[in-house]
Amino acid sequence: MNPVTFKKGKISLIAQSGDIATQTAYYFSEEHVDFSKIISAGNKLHIDENDLIEYLVTDKDTDQIHLYLETIDDGRALIRLARKSKKPIVLFKSNVSRAAAEVAMSHTAALSNDNRIVGAAMKQAGIIRVKDIHDMTVCAKALRLPPLAGNRLAAISLSGGFAVIMGDACEKAGFQCPKLPDKLLKNYRKQ
Repeated sequence: MNPVTFKKGKISLIAQSGDIATQTAYYFSEEHVDFSKIISAGNKLHIDENDLIEYLVTDKDTDQIHLYLETIDDGRALIRLARKSKKPIVLFKSNVSRAAAEVAMSHTAALSNDNRIVGAAMKQAGIIRVKDIHDMTVCAKALRLPPLAGNRLAAISLSGGFAVIMGDACEKAGFQCPKLPDKLLKNYRKQ
């Protein structure tokens, strides 16, 4: 791996694995997403994610908090912190399968959490759940954008197939895709 000079950003990462922290930093950097802080919490022997989140929610150099966790030790405290936080919290929670549970136990002594309960609790707390590091990066980019003013979107594509996929995704996410005015379509086709 080539050395990288990271630029300072406004995202903080708490990772329960040093290598995940390192690889995430490289991946985010390639996508032009920069960190304020990267914290490797390991087996969380003395401090846990909640101690770190408590600090980051008041940190002026942090606009977003991203987590990679193999286990959640005190879910109630995490939910309380998330509800109080004005900053978005994004969670990539691994250790959701039987096979992963055995590896996680030997890696960080992480106990598996019931994924359905974690999902429901995180949703209630307003924590954004992602399924991998790529999604975490996409989420970080999206959270830097200004908030949408409504629920109407226009999707323009050179591919009919991708336009159909976008329409499905928009509707699934609760957006309306109204028909574009004929004049706008006519001008677009000229280009």
